[in-house]
Amino acid sequence: METRLDGTATFRGQITTEEDLVVEGSVDGDIQSTAQVVVATGGRVTGKIRARDVEVAGVVEGDIWASRHVHLSPTGRIQGDVSAIHLRVDDGGVMQGRVLTETSRSSGPKG
Repeated sequence: METRLDGTATFRGQITTEEDLVVEGSVDGDIQSTAQVVVATGGRVTGKIRARDVEVAGVVEGDIWASRHVHLSPTGRIQGDVSAIHLRVDDGGVMQGRVLTETSRSSGPKG
C-alpha cells in the first residue's frame, strides 16, 4: 500500500505513516515513516524526513535520517544533513549539507 500526495496538493503539519509515501506536491512539516518516502520530481518537502528508505527526485529542505538507504536522483536537491547506511548520489543530484557517519547517526540529525 502507498499514500500519494499529488502535485496539486499542499500539506502543512506532521505526517506519520507505516506505508510508503510519495510526495508529488508540497509538504511543509516533518515526515516520519517506517517504510519508504519518495519526493518525486516537482515535489517539495520543507522539514525533516525519518524513514526506512528515502528517494529524492524533487527538493528537500531539511535533514534526512534513513535506517537503510537514501537515493538522490539527477533531478533531486537536498539542503540539509543526511544520515543513512547507504547513500547514492546520481550525476546531477545536488546536496548541500553533511553526510553523517555511522558513529554520529545513533540519535539522528540534530536540529
